[in-house]
Amino acid sequence: MESKIDPTVQALLAELTKESSLVRQKEIVKLLEPHTDSAIPSLIERLEDHGENYHIRQNALEVLALSADERSILPLLKQLEIEPGWVGHVLNLLRQGLKEKDKQAQHKVIEQLIKYLEAGHPNTYLEPLEPAESEKSFNGFIAGLLKHTGVTDPDAETLKLIEAVKGKWVRSETKSEPEKEKLPKRRKILIEIITTLSEFEGLQDPRVSGLLSTSIREYRFDSIVAEHARAALAKVGSPVNQLINQLLMGGKSQPETIARLVEIGKSALPELLTAFRVNEFRHAQNSMDSNSLRSISTALLGITDNEKNPLEKDRLTLAIINAMAIHLDWQIDISPSDHRHKKAFDDNLYNKSFEAAWVLGRLKSVHALPHLFKAIKNRAYHPTVRENALTALGEIGDEQAIPHLIEIIDTHDYNIHFAIDALVKIGRPAAVPPLLNSLENVLGLDTDERQASLIWGLGQLRDPRANPKLIEWVKTHKADMKAVAIQALGSIGDPSAIPILEICLKDGTLLHRQDMGGTFWLFRTYRRRRICDLAFEALQQIGTSEALDIIQKWPPPANKNT
Repeated sequence: MESKIDPTVQALLAELTKESSLVRQKEIVKLLEPHTDSAIPSLIERLEDHGENYHIRQNALEVLALSADERSILPLLKQLEIEPGWVGHVLNLLRQGLKEKDKQAQHKVIEQLIKYLEAGHPNTYLEPLEPAESEKSFNGFIAGLLKHTGVTDPDAETLKLIEAVKGKWVRSETKSEPEKEKLPKRRKILIEIITTLSEFEGLQDPRVSGLLSTSIREYRFDSIVAEHARAALAKVGSPVNQLINQLLMGGKSQPETIARLVEIGKSALPELLTAFRVNEFRHAQNSMDSNSLRSISTALLGITDNEKNPLEKDRLTLAIINAMAIHLDWQIDISPSDHRHKKAFDDNLYNKSFEAAWVLGRLKSVHALPHLFKAIKNRAYHPTVRENALTALGEIGDEQAIPHLIEIIDTHDYNIHFAIDALVKIGRPAAVPPLLNSLENVLGLDTDERQASLIWGLGQLRDPRANPKLIEWVKTHKADMKAVAIQALGSIGDPSAIPILEICLKDGTLLHRQDMGGTFWLFRTYRRRRICDLAFEALQQIGTSEALDIIQKWPPPANKNT
């Protein structure tokens, strides 16, 4: 090829076959500018010379970088994957060369750098789920999911989401060993590309934001790569989007950034909801993921709390509820027959669903109730998401939730403790009669724990209508089950319990339940305590003159084992 080149150009290229100074190389680049159509291909060809004389390749790399020609970018980057020791030096020369170019030439080079990013980086994180064996099994899985959620005619946005998920879910070919060896080398290139994009307005390209987010996700555990990508992402987009990107970066500035978003107010809401939807919060064990997701939620809640116009506040609240309801629903677990415990999609959707339930509770709006009722009753939802939904009902505190919570209790659901706690937080007397009825109908292997939870709940509701049942319970039960009823009578504080509590002052039974792991938390507070001690405290809580007179005359009985 080089024999057909202009003799002057050939002489300049020949000079690059031996070691030369950087100053001279810059002079050669200037001299070659009128002849790039012949010089650039020749230099690219030299990159393939893997002989012992590495000066040929090094000089070619340096001159190609300084020339900043769009045609040389992808071959240059491919060579740097093989020889990563030159990455920083060569791409620094590329930036020097770009400074000598006009905006149009710079844009062409930036386009090639973006194409390199779009070609994809190898995944460096472990997928939490085993991918489907084929597209056919994935389609069957989606059909089951749509049927379960009642979607008969998915809209365009849903279909687009399904296609995006398919790319991650369907099994891909395993990368070869040579491909795996490129991982650390590509990281170095990625850092330098991000620096170049930042310096030459490449961040303004609408594709870059998504590519940077992908880089943060895929190189999550390479702090240097992720930090460069986050810093660049913080410069992208509108002022609101830049603040959101700062939230995603984590760090000590998050409270200040949240405060600025809250100050901006309702105009920031659409971009915050978009950030919640499009960003991935994949690793539950990664504090940056959980902190960033919670920061977005906190900003959303702060904006609604700060809105003074009641009608506008309701509108903002409804917008958040509608968005969170989608996330709450999209973690649903549809288990194929051969993989009974496989979760739908991945833990990114689970984390968002968990957070969505938390947000719905903090909004304290009755408009969220239908979505939460659906979540607590569907056992296909992840258990911790259902727990968050039950807690959210307690946070909202509306009486409409009582029959739904009682239904959870009466169906002997394993989330019974959270349902009872929600009833306690709601604090309405209407919960007392059904709780008393539920106490008589507890089934299952752990009836003690379930009955103790119900008695604890009755005590916390502080309704004297529960006293007759609790007094009967004290008379007919022993040890721990007797103890929990005594404490509930003290919490209620009604004087009708004084006679039975006075009798219990004579009971020196020492409680010593030892099975730490599986027992109801309240039982564990009784260890090494006596029935009479608990009766004494209950009389103190009642606090009438009659109760106080009894405990002043009380001679503590001797201990006796249960």
